[in-house]
This record gives sequence, C-alpha cells and structure tokens, in this order.
Amino acid sequence: MNQLERFNPMFLNILLPVYNEEKRLQHGVIGTIDYLQSIGFSDYIVTIVDNGSTDKTSVIAKELEKTMLIICNYRKKVLVLRLKRG
Repeated sequence: MNQLERFNPMFLNILLPVYNEEKRLQHGVIGTIDYLQSIGFSDYIVTIVDNGSTDKTSVIAKELEKTMLIICNYRKKVLVLRLKRG
C-alpha cells in the first residue's frame, strides 16, 4: 500500500507554486523532504505548481517527479479545481 492509498489524519500535501525557479527548485524540494524524513515524517506528497515558467523549471520538476513522490506541472487553473475538491 503506498502513501496515497493509506488514510492518515497527519498526511501532508506540500504545495509549491513556482515560476522561473530553476536555480532554487531542486535544492528547496530536496531540503524540505530531507527535513521531513529527519523528524520521522513519512506521509507526505509534494505538488509542484508550475505557472508557465519560461526557464528550465518544468524540466527540473519532471526529473524530481521520476525519483520522488511528487506531482508536477499543474497550471494555476487546475490547482484551483483540485483545491475545491479537497
């Protein structure tokens, strides 16, 4: 059973809205995940919301998505719909 299938009232969804963050994105995401793991928190998912970046932000997000529990490249309009659904 993966993290998305289990019910846990302490499940954390980290939303990262980004725009042209190629220089900081990877360090920020890895730093956040490392911190959560260092305090023993394992029920989380990172959602990267790329609002049309013109640099390599989306490329970096897709690379992170391959190696970690991350959803990326939702547009702002889609994020609003996702938040309304819960």
